[in-house]
Amino acid sequence: MMHEREIETPVDAATLMPKLAQFAAVAESEHMTNAAAALGVPQPTVSRSLARLEAELGTQLFVRQGRSVRLTPAGRTFAHHVARAIDEITAGIAQTLDSVDPGRGRVAFGFPLTMGGDTVPRVVRDFHRQHPRVSLDLMQGSGEDLLDALRGNRIDLTLLTPPPAAPEIESITVQYQYLRLLVPRGHRLADQRRVRLAEVRDEPFVGFPDSYWISAIIRGLCDRAGFTPSVVFRSRESETIRGLVTTGLGVAVMPPTAARWPGVAELELVDADAYREIGLVWLRDRTLPPPVALFRDFIVSRRHQFSGGPPGKDRLSPR
Repeated sequence: MMHEREIETPVDAATLMPKLAQFAAVAESEHMTNAAAALGVPQPTVSRSLARLEAELGTQLFVRQGRSVRLTPAGRTFAHHVARAIDEITAGIAQTLDSVDPGRGRVAFGFPLTMGGDTVPRVVRDFHRQHPRVSLDLMQGSGEDLLDALRGNRIDLTLLTPPPAAPEIESITVQYQYLRLLVPRGHRLADQRRVRLAEVRDEPFVGFPDSYWISAIIRGLCDRAGFTPSVVFRSRESETIRGLVTTGLGVAVMPPTAARWPGVAELELVDADAYREIGLVWLRDRTLPPPVALFRDFIVSRRHQFSGGPPGKDRLSPR
């Protein structure tokens, strides 16, 4: 019977690696013959391997009961860590294969809160139909949140509006998107099809927090129209803003949406610069893994699914 002893020289994990798969198989089945059959090796080979492993560790891992075995307390501790190590290696193999196979893998994709209602879900649906083995991790947030996540390598790609002009950023303009004036049904302008932003200069506005990039775009529009908007309610959620407009608490400037709100009239703005640039953004010095490049190219090919903008501004524009 082996007795535990102190090991003067630390055990090198690399020297144990060939024996760990056999140890894990025996620990799981608690039977030498069954483990050997599962591994496709002779049973005596497994027995000798485990004996050498115990000798190298200087402690008994199994109590033998014929061809059956049971783990000692030290064996259970070791089995727990070996199982975790094998799981990590298995995951590493899968991720490595995913990273070089454009037909499978994982893409971390970010987009503004204003695109979560219909635009991005349509693109994701169509991509998934063509590439069902590619998983998408989706992140919504403000422009600053998404840019921080991109720089921190927490996402691979993100839509931003407008795309930032920064030396470390690579981007493609996907579309220039018209903005709309939202007013409640029954509003004096609700039956109009096209209006000027200055026509609501004296009315309360509902909008996004000031830190959101779209808020800066809207403030710029109002400034060029000759007024400063009085924003009385702010929300992070597009649906909440539309709901506040429905109740008559104010008007709003918003991107278009495929969903229709019965209590809201969406009016075209005739102001020449009433649009926003949507860019697909990634880090310039990062080589995109094949599935990420595949998804990027797919978004570019589906740019028509983003609501259009002014004539002459619907083409791709790389930065």
